[in-house]
Amino acid sequence: MGSIDKYIFRTTLASFVVVLVSLTGVIWITQALRGIDLMTSQGQTILTFLGITSLAIPVLVLIISPIALMIAISHTLHKLATDSEIIRFGCSGLSSMPPWSWLCWWRSSRPISRPTACAG
Repeated sequence: MGSIDKYIFRTTLASFVVVLVSLTGVIWITQALRGIDLMTSQGQTILTFLGITSLAIPVLVLIISPIALMIAISHTLHKLATDSEIIRFGCSGLSSMPPWSWLCWWRSSRPISRPTACAG
């Protein structure tokens, strides 16, 4: 993996983690508020409440990770485009082939396809 690939991969991965944690937190809070009656009506402690509601987090991560990855990839590509980094990649000789070529597409999508395989 070249330095450009590592840069794109790190940017995508950092965005993915931020989006995944924030979306999981928001959805977990909405799901936990549904079970607040367990704590209030049955007299359970806050630790029991957090323990029961945190059991849903692995399922939430499985559902949210493809959505978070799509948002992270969109963010990374938008960042690369607005900072003119895609143009700099082309000027530095990243793709000497025409943009419609399959190999050129594969070369530019490799850093993005790795987190996709991890999230899927």
